[in-house]
Amino acid sequence: MNKETKKDWRPIWLYLGISIFGSIIIGIIYGVFMAITGKSVDANDPFLGAFSLFVTDLVIAIIFLILYHKRIKEDIKKINKKNIIYIIVSAIILIGLNEIISRLFTTLNVEMSNQDTITNSLMTLKIPVVLSIVIMAPFIEEVTFRYSLRTIIKNKATFVIVSSIAFGLFHGIGIATLLYIFIGACLSIIYLKNEENIIAPISVHFLNNLIAAIEMLLLI
Repeated sequence: MNKETKKDWRPIWLYLGISIFGSIIIGIIYGVFMAITGKSVDANDPFLGAFSLFVTDLVIAIIFLILYHKRIKEDIKKINKKNIIYIIVSAIILIGLNEIISRLFTTLNVEMSNQDTITNSLMTLKIPVVLSIVIMAPFIEEVTFRYSLRTIIKNKATFVIVSSIAFGLFHGIGIATLLYIFIGACLSIIYLKNEENIIAPISVHFLNNLIAAIEMLLLI
């Protein structure tokens, strides 16, 4: 498969633009609706956050599928037994390390703002939020932080550093950001080790988020 060599900024701008402006537009619509119905506006309404997460992720995922469906089909066809074994082993290791670090942060009372936000969203809209964090988020984030950044950054070491830091910061700023930087670094290495086949990090990301979602649902 011939990999695209030209710089592709589209996923980055689309992800940032739709996430930011989509949330603003949904917030405005929510405010107008609440005003019409005579109810007080609550900016921290968990339903608003959960609904906004689902809708923006859905829009981004659809656009990404339209833009990159050919690339995705080609990468799926390139998946072989070696890739599958690598994906499964990588997922097991990543999930295990993720669990250890998360429990350590919990013991140290480190605030996990991103996970707290997701947990609150799950309590409000279970199925849509599960679809967002388990299905859409891995696809959207891997296309953005792995595929797109790799077309822009040619040096492998620089790519891993920038991709992991960007991934970590996007999930919140704080001590817990270190966990996401670690996850981002692992996914970046998995992408490179599998000949830049985007299906590899998407699959590992999917499995990691699936286990995390199940754990959060059991705690609700």
